[in-house]
Amino acid sequence: MTEAPSYAYYEFPERVSDRLSYGENHPERRAFYKVLDGVRNKGRELKRLHEVVEFIEEDVEPDKEYPDEPVTYLGLEDIEPNTGKAWFKTMLGREILSTSKRIYRGNIVFAGLRPYLNKAHLVKIEKALGSAELFVVQPKESLVLPKFLLKYLLSDLTLTQTKWILTGCSYPRLNVEDFKQLLVIRPEKEEQKEILRKIEPLEREMERGGVETVKLVNECRNLILTKLGIKMPSPPTFSPTIRDYFTRWVDENSERLDFVYHHPWMDKIRSLLDSLKTVKLEEVIEPHIDYGITASGRETGVFPFINIENLEPDGRLNTSDIKYIDDAEENELVRPMDILLSRSRLVGVCGIVREKEDGFSFGSYILRMKIRKGVQIPAEYIVSFLNSDLGQAQIRMLETGSFGKNINTRQVKEILIPLPDRKDNVSRIANELRKKWGELDTLEKQVEMLWSNSRKQFSELLLTKMIARNRRPSHVG
Repeated sequence: MTEAPSYAYYEFPERVSDRLSYGENHPERRAFYKVLDGVRNKGRELKRLHEVVEFIEEDVEPDKEYPDEPVTYLGLEDIEPNTGKAWFKTMLGREILSTSKRIYRGNIVFAGLRPYLNKAHLVKIEKALGSAELFVVQPKESLVLPKFLLKYLLSDLTLTQTKWILTGCSYPRLNVEDFKQLLVIRPEKEEQKEILRKIEPLEREMERGGVETVKLVNECRNLILTKLGIKMPSPPTFSPTIRDYFTRWVDENSERLDFVYHHPWMDKIRSLLDSLKTVKLEEVIEPHIDYGITASGRETGVFPFINIENLEPDGRLNTSDIKYIDDAEENELVRPMDILLSRSRLVGVCGIVREKEDGFSFGSYILRMKIRKGVQIPAEYIVSFLNSDLGQAQIRMLETGSFGKNINTRQVKEILIPLPDRKDNVSRIANELRKKWGELDTLEKQVEMLWSNSRKQFSELLLTKMIARNRRPSHVG
């Protein structure tokens, strides 16, 4: 890995106002604040963040206060970088082991851990719990529109302020007091609406790209089921509630006493698999399945470190937010066509190693499998099926654990892989999957560029174009 070039500067003590810090006094940061001073000088109002929001600080310990109740939860991993989008999940209180923040409709949450990932969200559900690493604020709507503030927090105007004042090495984070002191350019509310209106066309294009991305992801996940004409029972995914119940005779529980394993929906899955031509996964892969390295990735290091968060449900690896470790043996590095499967936490997400990830390391919550020599089933086919509704149904059936789910190597080998009648159809499906992955790569780059342009246009409207509207027109006498 190539190290970033060193940067050195000097400063006179009398110019260091309050904190002796490399980042706090960095020339780039000071230059940016001069730009903001120029905004103020042209009549645009600057406010500290704490002046335009109320901070919500309601902590709760769900594992102690309501361990057996379902909780709507938002983790850092559930917030998409740059876009403001987030996906809430339902968990039992006892599954949330750390202190959490209460969040409500209309709040804005901002990730204080690794804030350069640009994760913020305007909450639209009534109430939920969120990660302790989130700052929770309520915009003062008499001063600032919530959507305008969200865009501001996601913009380069915020990133430029936070990048030099982070604390911590392995996990850089933003101090809450520094967050409160962020400068916000605050036009009048009518101008805020005008700025939002001007970036709407880009947002609509981004939304269309997002919808197409989700469609392609689902096509990748269930491509094998579509090609083989396999129809899942209704509903297609296992989603029991705490009110679910059923009865079983004692002699029917010979294999294991487990609510999920014997659930009637799982009986439909077993019946479906019995109707198909299948092969056990253990007959397709090498006998030995590898566990990853027990380590915590850092911001810099020698070997890129694949963790569960880097596994995508469409079968690719997302390494845009990769971490690093310094030590790994040769046999602990992944190679092209290796299959990676999460064994804990988010159990069953499967990804394939492509050429660009050759030589990466991987974490202990991941299992690494290789196609057995002589087997004519491509790794892409296996990955696609494991991520499909039918593959995930088997993983839900086989996983164990009441306090955090887990699947072990013996259970993984029991998964049944459906096969087409003709051998060459397996390769055709794998080729089609590779094509769709290529389309996804291209589409995601296009959407990412749109988000980048949107942030750039938002900043420009605040710093230049909208400022020009405040200047008095010249008159010819």
